Amino acid sequence: MAEIVYTLSIRQPWAALIVAGRKSIEIRSWPTRRRGRVLIHAAKIAVTGPAIWTHVTADMQPLSRHRGGVIGSVIIVECRGYPTLASFEEDADAHLNPLDSYEAPRYGFVLSDPIELPFFAVKGNTGFFQVEIA
Repeated sequence: MAEIVYTLSIRQPWAALIVAGRKSIEIRSWPTRRRGRVLIHAAKIAVTGPAIWTHVTADMQPLSRHRGGVIGSVIIVECRGYPTLASFEEDADAHLNPLDSYEAPRYGFVLSDPIELPFFAVKGNTGFFQVEIA
């Protein structure tokens, strides 16, 4: 029997960092009330800035190469607002985003319990989208 699961598309290497448990806050320009387990989709387009890729260790290389499909899941436990650069900076070790990327408003989806899943191709979408899994 198939199940419909909410999914969030994230560019690499952010998606791999989340699934590997090294990034525990995903930054967005919009808030969410969604809580619970969601799938993590590695977008087809990756981040091009070299500074972000320095967070990817050798053991994460295979996971960070996936594009255009689901690579894992996490639980969203909270959504934090970052109304100021100072508030954004307080969680820098958890979200890993460069401080010069801050533009108000920003929101952080606080994530826990990451699980790596076998890759399966799925067309991505913006915001949360639904994926049917067996």
